[in-house]
Amino acid sequence: MTKEELNSPEIAKMLADMATDQVGGKPPIDLSEADHGYEDPIDSRFEIDQMMNDLILAEYVDESDDGDVMRDGIYIKTNMSGARAWRTAIVRKIGSKVEPPIEVGCYIRFPSDKGIPSVQGKHKYIFLNSDRIFCTMKLKKGRDKKD
Repeated sequence: MTKEELNSPEIAKMLADMATDQVGGKPPIDLSEADHGYEDPIDSRFEIDQMMNDLILAEYVDESDDGDVMRDGIYIKTNMSGARAWRTAIVRKIGSKVEPPIEVGCYIRFPSDKGIPSVQGKHKYIFLNSDRIFCTMKLKKGRDKKD
């Protein structure tokens, strides 16, 4: 890129958006009052029918029943795993604007500080924008989800 291109308004806006953690022009959601340690207060008579736009509902696959995160076959206490650890989940539902290769049933990797966690029964889910996904993944041959 030339010096003029680097100083363009488009680049300045992109850098400003990155600095404020905006995705697709949307500001970050303030979760300071959210309580992530308890079951969602959503009425248990209902289930999610359809996701909107580029939203994804995924279920964590790298976590024990106690909330510890698995790294290379070893469960690590969440307070020791670092605030910005990578997480792995399986996609359960997607909105109409989610593009391939993300699809229901695929594994995804994303930073742990992104998305909105949700607990339903014994399952821990995460709501994410598709822009938060860094990659899709697949299990290595001979491995299962709990290795």
